Amino acid sequence: YVHVGFAVDTPDGLMVPVIRNVDQKSLLQLAGEAAELAEKARTKKLSPDAMQGACFTISSLGHIGGTGFTPIVNAPEVAILG
Repeated sequence: YVHVGFAVDTPDGLMVPVIRNVDQKSLLQLAGEAAELAEKARTKKLSPDAMQGACFTISSLGHIGGTGFTPIVNAPEVAILG
């Protein structure tokens, strides 16, 4: 399985929803699911299960304008891209 988390900035802090089985979905499906999960995170409708099980996470400070940061890998994930 390939489950990928992605960081979402919310008024309550950073949340990491997980898109499941990304290896079996098209780019269009991934974009739609990411938008849906991000909206749920921002509106506090994301379940705890929707934030568990990632093997990899993607994070970005692009919206803040930062020049660098050190993302932290949360076990049991194998990596984080930031």
